[in-house]
Amino acid sequence: MTAKKKTPPTTNRGVEKEVSLLIHWIEATFKKDVPVHYDERLKTTKTEVKPYDAYNVGVRYPDGRVELSHSVRVDMGVHVVTSGAVLDMFPIPPEEYLKSLILHHAVITRLDLAIDARNCNLRPQKATERIKAGACRTRSRKFPCTLDAINTGYTQYIGKKSSECCVRIYDKAAESNVDGDYVRVEVVFKAGRAHRAAQAVTRGEDYRALVRGFVDFTDWKEWDEVFNIAPVRIHSEQKDTNTQKWLLQVAAASLAREIHLAGDDDFYFRFQDAVKVKLEELRDRYDIENQAG
Repeated sequence: MTAKKKTPPTTNRGVEKEVSLLIHWIEATFKKDVPVHYDERLKTTKTEVKPYDAYNVGVRYPDGRVELSHSVRVDMGVHVVTSGAVLDMFPIPPEEYLKSLILHHAVITRLDLAIDARNCNLRPQKATERIKAGACRTRSRKFPCTLDAINTGYTQYIGKKSSECCVRIYDKAAESNVDGDYVRVEVVFKAGRAHRAAQAVTRGEDYRALVRGFVDFTDWKEWDEVFNIAPVRIHSEQKDTNTQKWLLQVAAASLAREIHLAGDDDFYFRFQDAVKVKLEELRDRYDIENQAG
């Protein structure tokens, strides 16, 4: 099954299976001292709008981009929001817009990627069944779901909406108030993962690979047919623990001083050997405890 990158139609006709890929939301920040620069094909005229998210200056461009800044807190940088509705009608391809933002040193802080499956029988309720059956592979431990009693819509989430990454599988036909088999799988990347995901997209990675890198299901034929591609994992930023910070900043400085005063590197190599011995002792002890348990 091939996938197309395009904006989906508002109706669903025919019975042919179709999978479409699209970028559905982009937020980026030009940090302090980074010049704000957009693709030259985009218009530069703007009108004032009400700011939000702690910014006190807001402007909107003719294409729908909203740019936020602060008149005093220049350390907040300049933040630009390009929503899904705006991207659906954007004057240049969203992929090229995203690439331009990265090229001009903006940091991507949110990126939503959508996979639209038509006539694929990819039911959100099936995702719930597979989760309950333990047939869902993901690091996430939260799986909220919502049911729209009026519009018969149904949404299954994998991960919390507030986390750096989450996926939702929902009935797009019900949301759009149209008939037919039309389901959307949407992955949202935020914070550090957003920029890494954006870099993967600009390298040409298939959006489905990024979804499958976060969540995958077993024994679900329709899922395998739509997501028939190897996963690409977008890892969160690794942060040093307080102990690691102390070792790198304090202990390393003390060790360097001792080596310098000694006049040679003999103590440095002795220290390395001592660490290796202690590490082997810990690993041996861990193996013995696991065997006993």
